[in-house]
Amino acid sequence: MSFQKKIPQRMGFAYQKDCGCYYREINSYPLVLFPGANSQFYLLTCVKQGEEMPDAAKIKEALTAEKSILNLDAQGYRISCLFRSGITEDKTIANLKDGVEALLSYLEENGYIACCEFSGSEEKPIVCYGLDAIRFLSEEDYHDLEKETANRSAQADGIKENVPLGILGALLGSSVGVAAILLFSRIGLISALSGVIMGFCAMKGYELLGRKLSRKGVIISLVFMILMCVLANKLDWSIEIAKELKWRFGYAFENCEYVLRQMELMGRYYLNLAEVIGFTLLGAAPTMISAFKQQSRPTGVIRLS
Repeated sequence: MSFQKKIPQRMGFAYQKDCGCYYREINSYPLVLFPGANSQFYLLTCVKQGEEMPDAAKIKEALTAEKSILNLDAQGYRISCLFRSGITEDKTIANLKDGVEALLSYLEENGYIACCEFSGSEEKPIVCYGLDAIRFLSEEDYHDLEKETANRSAQADGIKENVPLGILGALLGSSVGVAAILLFSRIGLISALSGVIMGFCAMKGYELLGRKLSRKGVIISLVFMILMCVLANKLDWSIEIAKELKWRFGYAFENCEYVLRQMELMGRYYLNLAEVIGFTLLGAAPTMISAFKQQSRPTGVIRLS
């Protein structure tokens, strides 16, 4: 178990697998804890004071002396709080405990109560994950979210992936990448940006014409990207050979590998190809990750417990 997973569980927070966070209720306050960068944690809760939304500036001023709290913000009825990490696991836990206790003490002493993030209703909020976000909802708003989520899921399921058109889109998109590789090469720029363009355009091309980007679409786009990288690299070198040897381009393209072997440049040829493919995968990575995450996301509303 990782460092950041052990810490919340040692503090009594329960891991919520579907949304990657931790949940616990303390003194009637619902608390959702998220691991952040640099071994830090941030916490969400939803409260009101009378009929007023929380005032972030006022709370921050009151908690200035608490060094374990790095930042605090409020949007509507929601409060988010970022805690300082420690050098060791025990120190991080100590900071987290001190910060949570200081925040909850302030809320209790100043009459804050848990509420729905939309209506401000005082009934105990249902803490859930739906439509890609944590929610603090009244019973009525929870059921409304269930209906909206079900409707969106039905609409998404109704969109059928058109693989042949997706293949065409990946081909057209990767062709834009080929043009970018050749253009940047002609003006003497490195292949990083052109590779990123190739990866992005191939994925988006499939998604636009195929109507959705499934895992199958990602794999198909990936195959086209690699094939087009090979083509772009050979075209690039063939242009250089034609220019240097005063050959027709078609003849230079046909004899590209032979000339490079004779000139002992195959090593550079393959190195350049590896760079182009690497930058292409880099450009495609965000879209690929998003597609895989979309496939694995829960389609309904998940109650935290």
